[in-house]
Parts: sequence; structure tokens; C-alpha cells
Amino acid sequence: MSGNTHSKEDRRTAYILVGIQAVLIIGLIMFPAGTNWRATSAVSTAASALTIIAAVIGVWAAAYLGRGLTPLPLPNGSTELVTAGPYRIVRHPIYTAVFIWAIGSTLGSGNALKIGVLVLLIALFLYKSRWEERQLAASFDGYAAYMERSGRFLPFVG
Repeated sequence: MSGNTHSKEDRRTAYILVGIQAVLIIGLIMFPAGTNWRATSAVSTAASALTIIAAVIGVWAAAYLGRGLTPLPLPNGSTELVTAGPYRIVRHPIYTAVFIWAIGSTLGSGNALKIGVLVLLIALFLYKSRWEERQLAASFDGYAAYMERSGRFLPFVG
């Protein structure tokens, strides 16, 4: 890694992105169950399964990051590029885990407002991941090659 000197503007952008992400995730958690649809037992089971899958992927990805896990989308100057475990398959497995959880949360809620929050969260992660990848490409010599062999959120996609 070629150092972690991040500009004040980059740090500010990182905090803003994380702040927006936190608001959206809290929104998904705090919106009450709705009456827009009734979650059948099959939908509730699927929503629960998605939550469990998301937790497994998220913990797996966090474990592989180790000391490199930070709340900000800025490379940590004391770590190396992680391309093993879930990072061998996708570049942003923690974001993938959050997507899966958010879909499960929305499906099981019966609240149409959560669909809007889910769409905003996906849009944010699309923007945030591109921004983060510019930071990673500037910090890690092999990042461009890594991008070519791994998907952004899903295997073989993006």
C-alpha cells in the first residue's frame, strides 16, 4: 500500500457517505410493520433466511478484512489489499450483505415506505462503491486487475 494520506475533502466525503448510509439503515430498522401487504409465512421465512444469509456474509467479510475493517470507505494505511475469502468473489461483500438484509427486512415488513429506502440505499452503495474504488485504486497497485476478475456486489457483475 502506498500510504494513507487522505485529503480533508476525501475524509469529509467519507463521513457524509457513512452518515447517509446510517440514516437509511436506521430508517429500515425503525419503520414499523406496514399494512401495504401481508407477509405470508413463506415470505416471512424467506425474509428471515435472507437476514441469516446476510449476517453470515457480513461476518465472513469482516473477518477477512481484520484490521482493515473501518467505518469509513477509505483504505487503512496499515493493511494490504484483501482478495481472499468473500473478496475473491466480489469486491464489496459487506455491501452485498447489507443489500440482502435490506431486501429481507423490506419483504417481511409490509411497509411500502421501506421500498423507497431500499432504492435509496442501493443508489447510495452504487455511488459509494465507485467513490471507494477510486480511493482503493490510488492506494493499491493491483486494484485495477482485481476489479477485472471480481464482481462489484455480485459474482461476475460489474
